[in-house]
Amino acid sequence: MATSATRRMLLGLAVMAVVVITFVASGAVIQLIFTSGDYDKPVALTVYSLTLSVLLLACRNYIHMPDGQENPAETSLLTESGTAVPAEKEPTWPKRRLVWALGAMWFASQLTYNISLKYTSVATNSSLSSCSSVFTFIFSIVLLRYPLCRAAPISAVLMCVLGVLITALNRPSPKTDLAVQENILGDCLALGSACCYGLFTCCLKLWVPDERMVAYVFGMFGVVAFALGVPLLALCHVTGLEALALPTWGQFGAMTANAVLGSVASDYLLSVAVILLSPLSAAVGLSLTIPLSLVVDSTILGLHSFKGVYMLGSALVFGAVVLISWDTYNIDLEKEAEVVSPQARGQEEPLVHCGKSS
Repeated sequence: MATSATRRMLLGLAVMAVVVITFVASGAVIQLIFTSGDYDKPVALTVYSLTLSVLLLACRNYIHMPDGQENPAETSLLTESGTAVPAEKEPTWPKRRLVWALGAMWFASQLTYNISLKYTSVATNSSLSSCSSVFTFIFSIVLLRYPLCRAAPISAVLMCVLGVLITALNRPSPKTDLAVQENILGDCLALGSACCYGLFTCCLKLWVPDERMVAYVFGMFGVVAFALGVPLLALCHVTGLEALALPTWGQFGAMTANAVLGSVASDYLLSVAVILLSPLSAAVGLSLTIPLSLVVDSTILGLHSFKGVYMLGSALVFGAVVLISWDTYNIDLEKEAEVVSPQARGQEEPLVHCGKSS
C-alpha cells in the first residue's frame, strides 16, 4: 500500500535528520578533544568508541526496528481447537564471517574519518566524506544490481558531486589560530573513509536483510573493534605513530559521552536509515552535514567564515537528497504493486497446524 511506503520514507528521512545533527556534533567534539582537550589520540579514541557498541548486544532484545508496515515475520498458527494465533518466525541470523567483514569495513571507515579530523576542518571533512554517495552508487550497481540507467539517481549523484566541489573549492577562511591546518593527507583519509562507508552500506543491505538483526550486528562490531583495535594500538605504540596514554577524567567523560551518542546511537540510527530508505539515499542524506558543519564552524566554534557561494552548494546537496528519496519512494511503490495478495487471487492465507493430525 502507498501508506506503508510513505511511512517508511518519512520515518527514514526523520532518522537521517537526527543522524546528520549527531554526526556534525560528534565531529566537532572529536576535533575539540584533539585540540583544546589536548588528547591527540585518534586511534585510541576510535577503538574505545567503537568497542562501546557492545552495549547494543545487551539492549538488543529491547530495541525494535521500525519497518513502517506489518511484521512480515508473523504467520498464523491453528491450534487443535481451531483458534488462529499469531506466531513470530525466528529472525534470519547473518553468517559470522559476514559480520566480521562488515565490522572490519566499519572500523576502517571510522578510523580514517577520525584521523582525518586532525588534518581537515569539520566543514571540509564533511564535504569530502559526502563523496560516499558516489562510491555507494558504484557499489550499488555492482553488488545490489541497481539499475544503471535511471535518471533520478544519476542526477542526484551528479548534483551531490557538484555541490561538494563547490563547497570544497571555496573553503571557509580561518578566523583563529586554533583552526586546523589542512593538508592533502587529511583529504585522502576523508575520501578513503567515504569509500569504506559506501562499500559498508551496500554490504549491510545485502548481508543483513532482516531488520531485527541490526542491533546484534552493530553490537558485534564492538567485539570486532576490540579484536582489531588492541593489536593496532600496540603496533602504533611500538612504531611511535601514537603513544599509549590514559586520558584525564575530563577527557574520558567527553570521550564516553561522544562514543555513546556520536558513535553507538548514531551508528544504529544510520543502519535504520539505510534499511528504511536505501544505501544511496542514506549516503546522499549525509551530505547535509556540509551546510550544517559550516554553520557549526562559523557560529559555534568560531573558527571559519564562509561566503554566499556555499548556499549554492548546499542547495544542490539538498536537492539531491530530495530527488533520491523520492525515487526510492517510487521504487517501493512499484515493488508493492507487483505483489499480488492471496485474497486477490481468491486464496486463503496458508495456516500452520499445531497439534496432532487426525
